[in-house]
Amino acid sequence: MRTPFINAPEYPVDYDPISATSIEKSKAHVYVYVNRWKPLTEAVQSFDIAVFEAETIFGIDITQKTEVLRSCVTTLYASVKLYLDYLAAGGKGYHPNVERKNERYNFCYAGSSG
Repeated sequence: MRTPFINAPEYPVDYDPISATSIEKSKAHVYVYVNRWKPLTEAVQSFDIAVFEAETIFGIDITQKTEVLRSCVTTLYASVKLYLDYLAAGGKGYHPNVERKNERYNFCYAGSSG
């Protein structure tokens, strides 16, 4: 999901961050993350095809090994959704455990620095 920094062109054209309500801000971020999620969806679909082909050609079950990636994608999706829910609630009602909140946030952006 790259970096928490969002360039202005990633937002919807009519989005004004200065006058945006929490709902408008939430919708704008959903727009951004839907677009950021598309390449990941395409990559996972390509991965699924490659896994199927490998299992067919080599006649072995590699599901256990591929579940590691699927687990990461699922966790990333849940983390992004949690963040978007936080924005939709106007910054209220986020996970009460601050450590868990930071863990989810850091998971969304792991590897984006350096």
